[in-house]
Order: sequence, then C-alpha cells, then structure tokens
Amino acid sequence: MKKVLYVITKANWGGAQRYVFDMATAAQAAGFTVAVAYGGDGEMATKLHTAGIRGVPIVALGRDVSLSDLDAYRSLRELFDAERPNAVHLNSSKIGILGAIAGRFSSIDRIIFTAHGWAFNEPRPLWQRFPIYLLHYLTVALCDVTIAVSEAVVRDARHMWFARRKIVLIHNGLAEPHFIDAGSARVALAGKIPTGSALSPESIWLGTLAELSWNKGLHNLIRAAGILVRKGHDLVVVIMGEGNERRFLETIIGEESLQGRVLLLGHVIDGPRHLLALDLFALPSHTEALSYALIEAGYAGLPVVATRVGGIPEIVTDEQSGLLVKRDDPRALAEALERLLRDGALRQRFGVALRKHVVANFGLEAMHAKTLSLY
Repeated sequence: MKKVLYVITKANWGGAQRYVFDMATAAQAAGFTVAVAYGGDGEMATKLHTAGIRGVPIVALGRDVSLSDLDAYRSLRELFDAERPNAVHLNSSKIGILGAIAGRFSSIDRIIFTAHGWAFNEPRPLWQRFPIYLLHYLTVALCDVTIAVSEAVVRDARHMWFARRKIVLIHNGLAEPHFIDAGSARVALAGKIPTGSALSPESIWLGTLAELSWNKGLHNLIRAAGILVRKGHDLVVVIMGEGNERRFLETIIGEESLQGRVLLLGHVIDGPRHLLALDLFALPSHTEALSYALIEAGYAGLPVVATRVGGIPEIVTDEQSGLLVKRDDPRALAEALERLLRDGALRQRFGVALRKHVVANFGLEAMHAKTLSLY
C-alpha cells in the first residue's frame, strides 16, 4: 500500500488548506496510507482529526521567514526519514523549497509540489521578487512534478527554462456546497451583525468570502461601496473571513463613513453554505491563482464582479458570466457593481451562466483522479 505525506505551512483554513484536506481524504478513500504535516494549529487540523486522518504538527514551521526555518528543515528531514513515504506532496511557497530540499536528501521516490500561485506575483519591490522567483524555480527543478492550479499559474512559469516541462495543469475542483436557503442564511448571518447596522429589508447584500489580507484587495471593495452609498444605493457589504488586515480595513470603513454598512463578520463556520444570503458577490483581488470562493459563488448562481487577475478569467468570462475590472481601481469596481445593481435581468443571466460553467469545469472528482494518478 502506497504512503502519501502531505505537507503545508499552516493549519488554518484557507484555499491551500482546503485543497490538502480534499486530496488527503480522497487519497485515503482510494486506499493510500495518508498523513498530513503542518505548522501551528487551526481548523484544518480539527477537520483532519474528524475525518480520521493522522496529523503531524511541526512546531518550528511558521509562515514568516526566520531562523526557526532551519529547525523546520531538520524536522522535515527527520519526518521523511521516519515515515519513508512513497510520495511527498508539498503545498505553499515556503514548504515547497524546504520540503523539496529535504525530500531530495531523504531520497523520497516522488516529490510533488502544488503551486497555489507564485509569491513573486505579489506586490513587492523587485529586489524581493527576484530571489523569490529563484526559490520557486529551484522548487520546481527539485520536484518531480509541479501542479499548477490554473492556466495563469502555468503562464507565469514560462520563463522557468528546463524546469517548466515538469509543470502540469490540474484545475482546483470543488463539490457543490449544501447551501442554506436564502432566508435562513440571512437570519444566521444577521446573528453575527452588531447592533447599529444599516441593514434593512430593502438593502442589497453585497458580499464576499475572503481572508482579510492585502492580496484580496478588500480595501478597494470598501472604497467602491463608499462611492455607491454616496450615490444613494441602499446596500450593505458582508465580508466573511478573518485576517491580519482587520484594523486597516476598519480604518478604511471609518474614512468612508460606512460604519454599519460594511460588516466584517470574521470567520463564519461553513461560510460557503451561507452564500445564498447575498444578492451580489465581489472579489477585488490583487493576485489570485484560482479562487475557491468564486467557484462557490458560481455554484450558488450569484452575479459576480471580480478583478482581471491570475486565474479569475478562467472562472468568470467578462460580459458573459460576470464583470471583470482592473485591479486596484475602486471607481471601476463601483461602476461594474452599479451596472448589476440597476439591472436585475443582467444579474440573473450572469448567475445562470456562471453556474453552468462551474458545474461543467470545476468538479471535485476530476481534480482527485488527475492528482492521484501522479502518486
């Protein structure tokens, strides 16, 4: 029986963690012996335990680069030597390079890395992006296979001479969430809304599912909401997610005088199941490999406005299944949202088209089959 060891930097619950959980459960169901190694603790660790999958915490493993990475590397070497897996499947930029080097020194038969996006695409100075690019190149070169989750990720690796032949495209896939009906979802979310909100029965619910991080561009969504509210639109912005940008976003809310209209709900358990509470969905990311949240919005049949970055155009086709705008442009975002606010028929048409595309192209079974074949 083949043994597969998944490794990821953090055990919180984001897109990469969902991917690892989905693949680990699928591999176990297919008869592989499975374990998942991770840094820290969080919702993924809890979900793995509930699913009966062995978790292996790596105490020294953290997201930020630090001297403790040497301890994390040693821990990975010890883990690989003790477990002797047939395949190691690495996830996240940092664990990619640490795990690839450790895997080679431990003579692991098969080393696989999933590129959930390239860190050199993030808004950083060139002097930071270039060494990050070199580390990504080294990761791809050292691994036997690199899975790119979108065509955009493949394109961004076009300059990785000699190494790029190891890259294969396997789109992220999702099972359709078991949605709560719109009325019940609104009641559930309203229980997390603080008193004094501007929510009324006539309000349009504009929302998103996103980590409160700079890369998600949520400050631009708040700026766009300010433009729309000043023009007289009765809407509230419902943001499901938590992260290190909360205080910054609260400052923007204050600057736009949107207290009670932009609602930071924090982490919502089973957040995707509540999507039918929304009238509109927005994702103003600065960078995005392939968004799980957009796929979920598609399953929900929601009209979408998103930025034209990364793999987003592979999910949303501009003017056919949603509207795409350039990133970091709150005015353009507001104009696109206003088109949908004023045109209920267009919202309906986009929602139907997006759902059809997502159902046909982003199923979970296809991702499982293609990935398991690599082990």
